[in-house]
Amino acid sequence: MLEAVFKVQAHDEWRRELISKYHAEITMLDCHEREEGGCKNLVEIRVDPIHMDLVMEEMHRNSTVADIDLDEVAKGTLRGAITTSVCLGCCTLVSGETFLVDVKMDEDGSIIQRIISKDRETVRQAMAKLEALGHNVTLEKLTTLEPDMYLTGYQEDVLMIAYERGYFDSPRKTDLKELASLFSVSIATMSEIIRKAQRKVLEEHFDERC
Repeated sequence: MLEAVFKVQAHDEWRRELISKYHAEITMLDCHEREEGGCKNLVEIRVDPIHMDLVMEEMHRNSTVADIDLDEVAKGTLRGAITTSVCLGCCTLVSGETFLVDVKMDEDGSIIQRIISKDRETVRQAMAKLEALGHNVTLEKLTTLEPDMYLTGYQEDVLMIAYERGYFDSPRKTDLKELASLFSVSIATMSEIIRKAQRKVLEEHFDERC
């Protein structure tokens, strides 16, 4: 299996405007392709509360945004679904031989996508799909993975939310109880998920240095 990291400059990218104008922090939590075209993204958007109304107006004005269903879950934090009329890249990559394991927004508004694919040809096909949508794609990284080296999508989500909510800060800004509640699991289960996920991250890090 191969791990590939793409940097995608998507056309009509609504997230780029929010980042450049309002310094928003955007996390893509999930993505589903729509039968009628486009995709539905589960997102979390963090922005200065004074810009909240402007951010909502910006999204409504974007030509690719078909529907917005967001709730303010905390001061300066929106979470919910953004439906787009065209696929901006995430759903396009998912296939029987390609798995999208991470999506992040770079400071310049580009999309950083990490995928797991079976071989180089599958990676090439994934890039071609993105380019066919009119996006500018750069292959940032391509490495070979052993099956036990990479996180599952669930572990990735848990670690990402734990990190963003300050679980690894000192002092901690959240705890196992809150994280367990978010993912509807017991505190003991959450502790084990984080322990195993951290071990995989450390193993990958030190393997690269050896």
